[in-house]
Amino acid sequence: MERIKNTNLYNRFLTSPMYNIVMGLKHPILLGRYLKYRGSADKPKVVGLETTLKQITVQKMSVTRFGDGELKWLLNENSYAFQEGSEALSERLKEVITATDAPKLAICIPDVFNGLSQYMPQNKNAWIELIARYNHAWRPYLQAQSVFYDANMSRFYIDRRDKSQTAYYFELLKQIWQDREVVIVEGQATRFGVGNDLLSNTKSVKRILGPAQNAFDQYDAIMDIIKEQVASDALILIALGPTATVMAYDLAKLGYQAIDIGHADLEYEWYQMKATQRVTLNDRYVNEVEGGSQVAESEAPDYHAEIIATIRED
Repeated sequence: MERIKNTNLYNRFLTSPMYNIVMGLKHPILLGRYLKYRGSADKPKVVGLETTLKQITVQKMSVTRFGDGELKWLLNENSYAFQEGSEALSERLKEVITATDAPKLAICIPDVFNGLSQYMPQNKNAWIELIARYNHAWRPYLQAQSVFYDANMSRFYIDRRDKSQTAYYFELLKQIWQDREVVIVEGQATRFGVGNDLLSNTKSVKRILGPAQNAFDQYDAIMDIIKEQVASDALILIALGPTATVMAYDLAKLGYQAIDIGHADLEYEWYQMKATQRVTLNDRYVNEVEGGSQVAESEAPDYHAEIIATIRED
């Protein structure tokens, strides 16, 4: 109970005017940069979460998403241990965020550039520092589209202060694959939708497994399998970090509907657990939590029957 009280006090501090004073003393340059950014007029326009989810379903749009990790990989900065940065990955991400040649493609960024009040204090704090540090470098890319969609179309639980609409958003998300033949392209321990009902309304599910780490190194091999084995009318859900961001774009140009679905399954698990912070899951890879790469073997027969191909890290 004492720990909960202390956490609540800390959260109240992060949302109080006193936080800006303390941050100003500790990181005066960063706070100054962020406040200057907040007063600027050249912020990207991001379509709201509900509209993003509905338009993806109605228009059968493909989705490519840039979160904080992808925006750092774009600058060729290592973001997470599960994918090493490279000049090749950086150039592909720059190509995607500025693209105008893919039909029905929703290019998504987080809805953080016009305010942060919708987020939990820790997430809000992280974005203040990220925007202060990187906005100047990001600016040319965030001005590349007249309108972006919301990258948090698959991440609307754990970081949101108001969780009252979570069930509604998950219903909207599930409508995207209602009665569709779905092919999931994922890491070898991702197990998207295994053991829960997130995919219960699909017509069928097949899986292509890529490496749990450094999937971008096997990009061509994964794309070859998709082109060989996946029907053009299937819905492709990709959970492969920044590889998914690029792959959804390339597949959209080939005529597929491909969605960079990211952490939606983890969010659903945490939502069902009523978790208040990211936690490890015994049967899933959780890259954002210490110890999250230690995953038990899956004994679900349906899951193994759905796998049609496996591409391993060299």
